Amino acid sequence: MQPQKGLHRSSTTTHTAGPIGASFAVSERNWKCHSCKAENFSKRDRCFRCRSKKPAERNFRVQGGGNPNHKWREALDPETKQIYYYHLETGKTQWDRPKEMGSAPLATGWYGRGAAGSQAQQELDAKNEEYLKRPAPKQADNLAKRDVAYQEGSHEYNIWYNKFAGDFWNSEQSYEPAETRCKVSLHAGRTAADKEGANNKYFCIWWAKGKCAKGAKCNSFHRIPTYADCGHLEKEMLRDVFGRERHASQVHHSFIHVYKNIQ
Repeated sequence: MQPQKGLHRSSTTTHTAGPIGASFAVSERNWKCHSCKAENFSKRDRCFRCRSKKPAERNFRVQGGGNPNHKWREALDPETKQIYYYHLETGKTQWDRPKEMGSAPLATGWYGRGAAGSQAQQELDAKNEEYLKRPAPKQADNLAKRDVAYQEGSHEYNIWYNKFAGDFWNSEQSYEPAETRCKVSLHAGRTAADKEGANNKYFCIWWAKGKCAKGAKCNSFHRIPTYADCGHLEKEMLRDVFGRERHASQVHHSFIHVYKNIQ
């Protein structure tokens, strides 16, 4: 029997606890089987390898509430539509989640609800300022014809997979390894969308794929989304961050649900 490879996470968030405005995530650690020593995700009641039952005598729950006596609370900024945090006693406000509040609540998806105590937002803003000082470079000389070419028998252009779909459509194509990759530190920069008076608010999907051939002349953004961008995109419920139409039947891109991540 081949040795088991380590699982990609050591715990799983199961639910949310805490008072309104100061809620936090509760997780459960992976458990190890007494019989075969295999590591299992917390949600499994039996070992995936030997089917032994999950040990009942141990508590695998991990409270992520940080300091229970903290005075921090979260609120929604009406202008940007983003979560911010304020201190009940000092009145201090900040965008990043304070360390004292612990892990962010389960499945919130709000931009800025990163790891507790992180300075991610300040770092992203600082990097964006540097990126916008330079013109965005071209990632490719030309857009590959196979990405947009018409195939006989394919009558509809699928904007999600960026290909014509029809009789020869193969859903397995979406699982092929990507040939290109976007390296933000190298490829981010100023485009026509960043010019004063420009009316565009979407991000370039080809840039995210690492294959935009327009560079600084592109009419879409080649950078990291900011709080202001998220506030604008919040109002555009029928399109995603790349400007693609959203539909009710799509699981991860439905206009019924709000998603803050780039997908």
